[in-house]
Amino acid sequence: MNIQAYIAKMSAGVDVRIDPDEVDKVFQAMATNNFVKVRQGGINPSFLVALVEDRVRIQAELEKIKNIETNNRYLDAGGKPKIYKGMEKLRDIFARGEKYNEFQLPEPS
Repeated sequence: MNIQAYIAKMSAGVDVRIDPDEVDKVFQAMATNNFVKVRQGGINPSFLVALVEDRVRIQAELEKIKNIETNNRYLDAGGKPKIYKGMEKLRDIFARGEKYNEFQLPEPS
């Protein structure tokens, strides 16, 4: 898996984020020394100081993939489903004999 995300550091101190699908376009512009327009701004290779990996975006993408693959968003560290404070397990509710039709909504005022 190759996740590409870069930041173009310009001489004026501006950082331009480069999306993964724009990386090839930026490299071609650098090779020919031509201005290139990306979603986050414009890059003139004459004023480009450095092209660095955007580790924050790469880490965020890896976390998304991890959550999709392991579906761990609703599991605790031990791999058991999370029970949030104030919530009861369904089996405890059914054990008390409560049913859906027994709940009453307040009368409108």
